[in-house]
Amino acid sequence: MNLTSDEYEKSYDRFDYSQIDLSVIQKHIDAIEPFIEISHLAISIYDTIVNKPVYMSEYYQAYFENDWESVHPDDIEPYMRSSVIAIRYFFNTKEKVSDYRLLRKYRVKVKEKYLIVDEELIPLETDNNDKVWLALIIMNISTSQPQQYKFDFKILNYKTAELISPADDCFDGKPILSNREIEILRLIEQGYLSKEISDRLSISINTVSKHRQHILEKLKVNSSIEAIKYASALGIL
Repeated sequence: MNLTSDEYEKSYDRFDYSQIDLSVIQKHIDAIEPFIEISHLAISIYDTIVNKPVYMSEYYQAYFENDWESVHPDDIEPYMRSSVIAIRYFFNTKEKVSDYRLLRKYRVKVKEKYLIVDEELIPLETDNNDKVWLALIIMNISTSQPQQYKFDFKILNYKTAELISPADDCFDGKPILSNREIEILRLIEQGYLSKEISDRLSISINTVSKHRQHILEKLKVNSSIEAIKYASALGIL
């Protein structure tokens, strides 16, 4: 499944910026600059209203300021897809967005050469729906530069240490769940128990249990609640 830039832009339509205080941007800049002088990190502050960085440290500008022009052409689509997945995931979670971190590994042109970078996105401010408005982005050139490379993206719950790793099939364009698995997950979402699903679909409880286990394994989650939330983020449900 291909993700267009229009879908990427539309993912931000669900944000509510009606009562945010733009003056806090400068407060965050003032707070991080002394740290940057010591750490020499490549850091930016990303604003979802304008959909671009509103602050870039000297080191960030030196390596990554060209934004999309710097991202490897083969990584732009999965980069956009991972952004949409994260936004959808947060709109389906009841937990605070500030508890999460977004972790990505992709290729960027640095000094005329494509290198793998590690990106960490840390929420700074949220909109009226508790969704990320301002984010602190820390970029580092990865210490590992293997020839065999694959785009990597994770959602980390910093509070619980729970790590969600999006299914590789999501970025390979392959079906993640079978039609039967999607059907069962939708029934779970509607509140049906395994016995009720068994009766409704005329299959054994053992078969339902196997399907439920396969769903968790394919989505790389630990519970049906997480499976529903994550499948919604992936656009499966």
